[in-house]
Amino acid sequence: MSCFHGPAVEGSFNTMGDILDPKSCRMNIETYSAVQTVKYAIRATDKTATQLFQRQDVLHDPIDTRMASNIRTSSKRYRGECKRKREAVEEKRKRLKVQSTTLESKEEAKRNMALAQKMARKVHALKTQRNLEWLAKLKRQKSKPARSCPEQRRHMAQTAKSCPATSSRQ
Repeated sequence: MSCFHGPAVEGSFNTMGDILDPKSCRMNIETYSAVQTVKYAIRATDKTATQLFQRQDVLHDPIDTRMASNIRTSSKRYRGECKRKREAVEEKRKRLKVQSTTLESKEEAKRNMALAQKMARKVHALKTQRNLEWLAKLKRQKSKPARSCPEQRRHMAQTAKSCPATSSRQ
């Protein structure tokens, strides 16, 4: 299957590569979409960002109050959105009765793995010891002469009399 990819698509991914660096690799789709929207809106006016929002007289020209309030409240709105998402995830975990997991450091993971291996070895040793004890018990039970009924005793006595090796011992 083939897919058309022109310079606009490649340019979009180049822009995303510029935004997503090792330090900020957690960008979501909404943020990238907002960056692209602003970028193309500014490009459509054939101005740079500083030219678009530039005022002739910084002291006396009116301020775009809507933009200023959006800038002031953007952090609060973002934190609120993150909080709502966390609450939704927690509510879903409670509803499904799933415990939240926390990530552990590399050292903790190694330590926990070593403890799990040590416990597995101990459990295996105990099982092996129990099995050996059980086998020894079975062997002892088989080596003891069984208590038999009177007919078997008579049969054993008759065979003992007829056998020359046993009759010489008596």
